[in-house]
Amino acid sequence: MQAIELEIEIDESRELHLTLPESLRAGKVRVIVLQEESRPKPVVAPTDPDAFFEQLESFAVTPRSRQAIDEALEREREDWY
Repeated sequence: MQAIELEIEIDESRELHLTLPESLRAGKVRVIVLQEESRPKPVVAPTDPDAFFEQLESFAVTPRSRQAIDEALEREREDWY
């Protein structure tokens, strides 16, 4: 199997227009379209300790008991089989 990588712009009609190298012989091929995902802006920790802890509290999750954690782990393990 031979792979050829080309960067192509997708137009407004969502069509691809490309010219393949002459070295590629005629016949069936598979086409895979890879599009970069738009990534959310990373969270940057503040350098000021007070601001850091304030931001940290905004990420707080509801605490769970040991039993609740063990039950969640057991459910996860059951899904493995």
